[in-house]
Amino acid sequence: MIARQEIRATGMLVALVMGCGQNAKNGVDSGIDMDLTPRCPTCQLLAVAPALASANQTINLEGTFADPVVVNFPGGISQSATMLGPHRATVIVPDTATTGDLTVTAGGSLVGPLEFRRVSFTPEIGTFQGYAGTTTARAQPAIAAVGNRLYAIGGSDSVGALTTIEEAIIGADGSVGAFTASSVGLTTGRIGARAKRIGDYLYVVGGADSVERAAIHADGSLGPFAALPDVHLLTARANLALAVVGNYLYVMGGAAPETSTRVERAAIGVDGSLGAFEVVPDVTTAAGRVYFSAEVIGSYLYVLGGINIQSQNSVERAKIAADGTLGRFENAEGCTLSSGRDRVASVRIAGDLYAVGGQAPSAPFTIERASIDASGTLGTFSLLTVHMSTSHKDSTGVVIGDYLYVLGGLFGTASVERAPINAAPP
Repeated sequence: MIARQEIRATGMLVALVMGCGQNAKNGVDSGIDMDLTPRCPTCQLLAVAPALASANQTINLEGTFADPVVVNFPGGISQSATMLGPHRATVIVPDTATTGDLTVTAGGSLVGPLEFRRVSFTPEIGTFQGYAGTTTARAQPAIAAVGNRLYAIGGSDSVGALTTIEEAIIGADGSVGAFTASSVGLTTGRIGARAKRIGDYLYVVGGADSVERAAIHADGSLGPFAALPDVHLLTARANLALAVVGNYLYVMGGAAPETSTRVERAAIGVDGSLGAFEVVPDVTTAAGRVYFSAEVIGSYLYVLGGINIQSQNSVERAKIAADGTLGRFENAEGCTLSSGRDRVASVRIAGDLYAVGGQAPSAPFTIERASIDASGTLGTFSLLTVHMSTSHKDSTGVVIGDYLYVLGGLFGTASVERAPINAAPP
């Protein structure tokens, strides 16, 4: 993966310009602008959804943009994007896009990269099989795939909250190696935290009111974690949900200590820093939820599942305005889970959203799926015939290569299992 600093480095830009025929010594103009001052110093690329998409599918870009906006897909193909507002844009995936780094040229500035993949097959979940697990049985860890590494962060064991982290190397074929103890750890033990990559940092949020982050190196390894002295959640909460929308990091739900409907957000700086969290005025989830999932789909932020006295099968959504701000949450009409699921994971694969595991009758082993139409509207969920071999509650699902991996669980498990996502017949 190309390091973000390399893309913005003046030296690299000079090399690119000189390679295109500019004679810097005598000032001969070959048609290339030698002004290296960023034309849009505030532009940034923060998220791509979905990051695994099919040809001709519309994907969303979150961040800060200025016209013209051109998306540079892996595979050497570029496509003009449509700005929805200053912090959101959409683009159609070309059929020659491949796998690798996606960047955006916005207002004359190059921003990114983020990982992207165009799938050349119709995704279909195959049979699950057990896979090498973590060395420590961890309840409610945060999971993050960064570069060529997969991390299991914090959680708890029989003694209490963990600060330790494990990591495994991701192979080029999508295989995951054995987990080993990482050389870095959290500053605070955290149970039910969530991890989110923002720029060149991995943030860990929840399990306490503090927020900490580690720098991401070019190979996906992490620098030491450090707590951010000026960034705190207004309410300490665990088993929450995170989402990047526009140029904000949103925090929703969670146990605080009771189930919370409050939504908080922090502005994301162009350098990947977080501003102070604030309560989003007039925006709450309709139902207080803990152990639930959230996904940005089209022009909506969806939340699904979770528990509020009992397991929820309801799905809510909030309209995302052109400037990236959120409207009120309301129940998504015609869209429910097939059964109440709390401690549920969600995974977006191309034009479908999967709800994985959870705690409900039979749900720990099952998966359901809802299709997403061309307008970005989520349909109703239906159960798949495939199911997991192990009960996963409050687990995390992540797609690596051609596999869906499911890791962790509520009651402390070291198990990991995976299923192919290309099981559809040709």
